[in-house]
Amino acid sequence: MDPSVVLPVLTYKQFLSQTGQPASVLVDLGKTTAALYIATLDGTNKEVVVKFTARYNEKAHRILATAGFAPELHFCALVVGGLYMVVMDRVDGKSLWQLQIDKTPIPTVVLEHVRQAMSLLHKQNIVFGDLRDPNILYDASKGCTWIVDFDWPGVDGVSRYPVTLNSTNQWHEDVSPYGLMHKAHDLWQLERLENFCQCGA
Repeated sequence: MDPSVVLPVLTYKQFLSQTGQPASVLVDLGKTTAALYIATLDGTNKEVVVKFTARYNEKAHRILATAGFAPELHFCALVVGGLYMVVMDRVDGKSLWQLQIDKTPIPTVVLEHVRQAMSLLHKQNIVFGDLRDPNILYDASKGCTWIVDFDWPGVDGVSRYPVTLNSTNQWHEDVSPYGLMHKAHDLWQLERLENFCQCGA
């Protein structure tokens, strides 16, 4: 850890599950490499999510946060143990995975927002890589779409997927553990998302 890095002052309140749900006890991380917490920032009542993870793309997160498609990022740096400590706003909204469980129609504005977000990343030669339903949140009250989980994004044709990639999830046919990341993989996920969206919702 760089000794010049000043860690944010946080009051930890609660653990979060891997799907972003509050938990009263320490979450079993299983094969995952990230731990999530709810905290308050700098002694205020402002709730943030604190994440410790082995891999994180700060640039990709900041690009989408600036455009209003990701939570505001307050802090991102390597800390003790070679993990990134990431502090971001806690945003409202349900994941597309939860909306499908609830049989709630997904409005086409979500698809449009995600398309815009991927276009911004692709212009910077960044592949998001993990554009699955749990990583896209929709806040119906504000009409906002949030993309979360920037552990995987990398450079098109250079960066690789994690070796722990779950092959049972829905991926482009060329996606494999430790395989090269390509923009076409994001575009394939966008086409899949289009099937879930409903006009006029």
